[in-house]
Amino acid sequence: MTTQAESGKLRMGPLILNSFIMNCLVYARVSTDKQAEKELSIPAQLQAMRQYASERYWEIVEEFVDAGVSARTTARPMLHRLLAKCRNPHDQVGVVLVHKIDRLARNVADHAMIRTLLRQRGIRLASVVEDLEDSVSGQLVEHMMAAIAEFYSSNLSEETKKGMRQKVLQGGWPHMVPRGYRLVRQGSKSHVEVDPIDGPIIADAFALYASGWYSITRIAEYLASRRLRSQSSCQRSPETA
Repeated sequence: MTTQAESGKLRMGPLILNSFIMNCLVYARVSTDKQAEKELSIPAQLQAMRQYASERYWEIVEEFVDAGVSARTTARPMLHRLLAKCRNPHDQVGVVLVHKIDRLARNVADHAMIRTLLRQRGIRLASVVEDLEDSVSGQLVEHMMAAIAEFYSSNLSEETKKGMRQKVLQGGWPHMVPRGYRLVRQGSKSHVEVDPIDGPIIADAFALYASGWYSITRIAEYLASRRLRSQSSCQRSPETA
């Protein structure tokens, strides 16, 4: 049998629970289209964060998404909007939630700047994957994770550049070959050579421009008269030259 005191506790339960509900801002980001196709896609991040917030009775008041933007810089429009909302005391933000802290920043300086802003306003930073504690030891671990994220990003960039340099040294080209050249494949290897059709036309166009006597419009008309092919093998028009 339920006593009057126990009944009062049951009635007060939801009120006590609601008093601890925090306003939550969600931030998701991917750097490239390839990454978006993997497990770190925007929908996957958002779904995981919504579930994480729901389990803790946090109220998601807004979701911010930067798609195709690197975290090596803070020049991200949605990140700027999120931080502006955090600075506004009327929004009463309680927690900023990310899937991983490297979604927020991939260098220690930017992470420290964002973290300082949140701490100054009493806003918690939470991650679905990492367990972020606000203790001294927890802050140390968080700084280490931020440093690892920066190392991973810098090392990946360096390895990518190294592979691109090596491909060029072997006579290949890391991207789509420039206009006037063509990629020739020989078995598993490839090399770049002057396109016998487009090459001379491109050389003439550069010579005309270097003379100083021809405008871009005139050169475009010249390229069209020579029927220079576009990347899709269509005739080049003055408007697209």
